[in-house]
Amino acid sequence: MPEFLRPFSGIFICYRRDDSAAHAGRLFDTLADHFGRDRIFMGIDTIEPGEDFVKVIENAVGSCDILIALIGPNWVSPNALDNPIDLVRLEIATANRLYIPVIPVLVNGAGVPRDLPFGLLTRIVVELTNRRWQHDVAKLIDRLERTLAKGEEPVRQRQEEEEKHLREVKQEFEERQAKHRALEERKEAEETERREAEERLRLEAQKTARQAEDKRHREGSSSISPGSAAPYSPSSSPSPARDVRPSAPQQRPRSGGLVFLCYARADQDFALPLAQALKERGIRVWVDQWDIQPRDDWDTSIDHALYGCECLLIVLSPASVASEEVKAELRVALDEKKSVLPILYQKCRVPRRLKLIQNFDFTARDPEDEAIIWRLVDCLNRNKE
Repeated sequence: MPEFLRPFSGIFICYRRDDSAAHAGRLFDTLADHFGRDRIFMGIDTIEPGEDFVKVIENAVGSCDILIALIGPNWVSPNALDNPIDLVRLEIATANRLYIPVIPVLVNGAGVPRDLPFGLLTRIVVELTNRRWQHDVAKLIDRLERTLAKGEEPVRQRQEEEEKHLREVKQEFEERQAKHRALEERKEAEETERREAEERLRLEAQKTARQAEDKRHREGSSSISPGSAAPYSPSSSPSPARDVRPSAPQQRPRSGGLVFLCYARADQDFALPLAQALKERGIRVWVDQWDIQPRDDWDTSIDHALYGCECLLIVLSPASVASEEVKAELRVALDEKKSVLPILYQKCRVPRRLKLIQNFDFTARDPEDEAIIWRLVDCLNRNKE
């Protein structure tokens, strides 16, 4: 340290890590060679959990006589200086409050920001260029020595003023936090309202689709005379509009051991014979075309069977994976932790939530193959256990 200078505490280098870290390190080495390494201090890297960041910064900055604010191209980053806990903001504000001289230093080709805060626009700015580094740093050192020679030193304000400033900083921080929480709560409420509206629209569309399907089903059933329905056989395949019912007398679904058949109407030529084969082998299968009685409410009957079943037997095909009704029934079964058994009728894109469940592949098998039918019966019986 030059002999003419009085003893001083140190010089604080304030900088942003993502803006001028390399220049800060280079400047630290140069100033340390001139003034002594123990008198040059870098900005605060981190503040430990539980520490009062205002006091930590005040102690660090207040222990020095001069603060150098390094300003690079990205120094005024978006929202950084408006952040109440931005370290650079707090370091410069603390220096101003303690009457510590602040010297703005431009590096890495940065210009003077138009909205430079903290009254820095009224300060004499020093520029350090890579090409003339030694020359520019020599000018900065001369400026530092002249500032120190004038006897400028940190002056602690009266205790009342410090307490007032501390209260203002904390109040500002709490107000910003409260505004942030209010904004987050408003966003969350809007998102919840949006999801509820989408769910209402989805349920309304699902109900409308079910009512239309019920209407088509009733119109088709009304053209069939009583007692004309017969069990499925390969020689008499039912048409899509016909109500196909099993030959055995049916009862209303009970909860224990019930298997809910979930399928698309386009697949009924496969699904209904499969259900008939399972019933003949002692499996209680619930099928909408068989078990919804005249004058029964379509949605209520399906919900009663779906929530009361033990297993959902879902027929997978391009038509079923595209059906909103099938998706809704599968969603309820999975949400209610029902056992789900996929039957792959035609090659299709298996729903994501069923990919980890082994399916019965009928794509290359005869639907009347006794071996695979009995394997399916055995699997359903094990589910009951």
